[in-house]
Amino acid sequence: MKYRLLASMMLLFVASATIHAQDPVFSQFFASPLQLNPAFAGNSYQPHLSANYRLQWSGLSAAYNTFSVGYDQFLDKSNLGLGLLLNTDAAGDGALKTTKISGMVSYRLLIGDETYIKGGLEVAMMQKSLNWEKLVFYDAIAASGGNITPGGSYLPSSEIEPANTRRAYLDISSGFLLYNAHYYFGLAMDHLNTPADEFLQYPGQNYNGMPLRVSLHGGYQVKLGRSRPGYLSSFLSPNILYTRQAGFSQLNAGIYVAASQLIGGIWYRHSGSNGDAIIFNAGVRTREYTLGYSFDFTLSGLTISTGGSHEISVSYTFDNGKLKKSKLNDCLNLFR
Repeated sequence: MKYRLLASMMLLFVASATIHAQDPVFSQFFASPLQLNPAFAGNSYQPHLSANYRLQWSGLSAAYNTFSVGYDQFLDKSNLGLGLLLNTDAAGDGALKTTKISGMVSYRLLIGDETYIKGGLEVAMMQKSLNWEKLVFYDAIAASGGNITPGGSYLPSSEIEPANTRRAYLDISSGFLLYNAHYYFGLAMDHLNTPADEFLQYPGQNYNGMPLRVSLHGGYQVKLGRSRPGYLSSFLSPNILYTRQAGFSQLNAGIYVAASQLIGGIWYRHSGSNGDAIIFNAGVRTREYTLGYSFDFTLSGLTISTGGSHEISVSYTFDNGKLKKSKLNDCLNLFR
């Protein structure tokens, strides 16, 4: 029965590879594991809350704002992880808003000496809304006689507002994790059902729905010193994340360090054929809380005049002191 459940998840996952708007990806992807891969549901074993906020290009009036809050826990007797996630994203100064509410389940299977594989499935309800009043079209700014009226507003556009500026649809994702005490490897696929999210439809248009997003991620954990009972473990963890969606790709590579109550790291992000940003991360933690802040220093042609990007992450684990040490003998500490 255990293998049948895992095989069913894998079959759905592999079948999606034949399926042919880009999603937001947090710089602190390790602080938002449910957003990265549904197989992370139940990663902390005990109930776990996380929240993330990202302000991208704060120097621009049309900045991107992304917020995420998640809850997950592990059911030890059934080897199941359960998770809930809420994501909101506002682009173009609120012209386009996306809201996602999802539930996820993962199943953990021991395949070797303290080596596990987890399969995860996510089912989400998505809603996109378009604020037509915030859009500016070419014919409104390139008309003869200038693009601004004497009153300071844009000229009227001939574009017609669609009858429905809200789209609601079902979105399905899946993922897998392989991990032990030293290394981990993960693979996630989002939008398996390639849902239709367009507001306008034209005769003969070739639109196949939201493009599949594929994420590969992995890392290694090195212990720093000998851990003592009652004390936070110190470790160093190099990590890599590669994401591809349609013609867009992104590579994050860097290192995360936890030394007692302090955490920090440095990352390099490469988008497409361009170097995009250097990411600096710092924070503090206790046995229950983790608070992190990161800043993206823009390297691309947009330059740092955009104001860079800011992220804040907060997580809380309901630690009742009854968790056996052996259950946390893995390399996924940076995701907790």
